[in-house]
Amino acid sequence: MAFWAHSIAVGGKMLDLYRELFRRFRAAVKKAVEEGERSGVFRTGLSEETALLIVGAIEGLGIQYVIDPEQFKPDKAVSLLRAFLEDILAERHTSPR
Repeated sequence: MAFWAHSIAVGGKMLDLYRELFRRFRAAVKKAVEEGERSGVFRTGLSEETALLIVGAIEGLGIQYVIDPEQFKPDKAVSLLRAFLEDILAERHTSPR
């Protein structure tokens, strides 16, 4: 979180670096999802959207932990995140695209 805040405040090359690292992270997550699609573990066609949601959830949970650690329950957060992602990635998912 400190790196993100510093990058935003300073801008320039620091922000460019943060953006590049962020994009690489999202691309790595997308690649992992695509591997799951190819292997038949995940439903296909949502790797881009799923990567956005996964990165957003991780970043959001990190911010909540830093800002309000006394209210943050890691075990519960992991359990809820896992259920959320399993629903999105599973073939049984029925929500419209």
